Amino acid sequence: MKINSQLNSILFTLESGDSPVSLNSELYKSNYLNSNIIIDLSHVVFNGFLNLLKTFSKKHNHKSFVIVSENIDYDKDDLNIIPTIQEAFDYIEMEEIERDLNSL
Repeated sequence: MKINSQLNSILFTLESGDSPVSLNSELYKSNYLNSNIIIDLSHVVFNGFLNLLKTFSKKHNHKSFVIVSENIDYDKDDLNIIPTIQEAFDYIEMEEIERDLNSL
């Protein structure tokens, strides 16, 4: 798993050997609840991570939580699933603008 801070977000890039347990421990090890999160699942099987992602997205309600994957249904379980990393950053930017406008 690679973790990078880019723009105003934390990008988690999972690799084929990563498991839901390793992602779970990393998400809760540091306080990422106050950051925008992008999780790139392009190189792993999405279904193994589904329960963890649903649970974390419910706790992560004041910032954006986006999943990147090209191989799954984009209307799955109320998760923000985006096909590319660039689109994930664009989605977060739009959500930040919306939050700023709603706070006025």
